[in-house]
Amino acid sequence: MENILEELNQIPGVMGSMIIGKDGLVIVPLWEQDVDMDMVGADSADILGAAESLMEDKFEYGPIDILSLETKNANFFLKSIDDSTFVAVAASPTANLGLIRLEIRSAAKKLEEVL
Repeated sequence: MENILEELNQIPGVMGSMIIGKDGLVIVPLWEQDVDMDMVGADSADILGAAESLMEDKFEYGPIDILSLETKNANFFLKSIDDSTFVAVAASPTANLGLIRLEIRSAAKKLEEVL
């Protein structure tokens, strides 16, 4: 699993990636920034869970492909791997976001096979 995240982290502009359980527990972190991984995992799981509930249950739009959060200093992506895990990726605002989204989808498929 780490090698798949390492590939993601090699994309220009990617600042870090991790695999998180939908219960909020961090499974594999490959993050260069000094952040509280447990808090990132828990908060990311809450955000993804709330967005999935809104899109699927309230609006009936179907499952989320990739959840993208964009700020002045970073972009943050959440993508489900399976029913119990997801991948989180942070990227700089100048990164090629289309390329990163494509690579996140590819990585999620590879991770699903491993998990």
